[in-house]
Amino acid sequence: MEVEDRAIRLTSRDQNQTPEGYADRAKTPFASKIHPISILEEAGKLDCAYNVDYWLNRIKNVDDLVLPIWAIPKHRMSLPAREFAEPVMRRNWAKMTE
Repeated sequence: MEVEDRAIRLTSRDQNQTPEGYADRAKTPFASKIHPISILEEAGKLDCAYNVDYWLNRIKNVDDLVLPIWAIPKHRMSLPAREFAEPVMRRNWAKMTE
């Protein structure tokens, strides 16, 4: 996504164009093109030591996920990209912990 596209989405009143709307419509590159949260739900059904609960318990709050976005060097990630990525991460976190 281009910097201009992100800037437009950050100010859009169209809920489908917001970062949260983008997160809601996300698809994986896998053949079934399912939503990433659906993959997480399926992984949670697996009986193994590294299941979803294990990983969700390792990260106590969404700020632990968002903080690294702001640590990326400015020449690697633009301000609109950061401002877009943060609400996407927060929306996905909310869905993972529902």
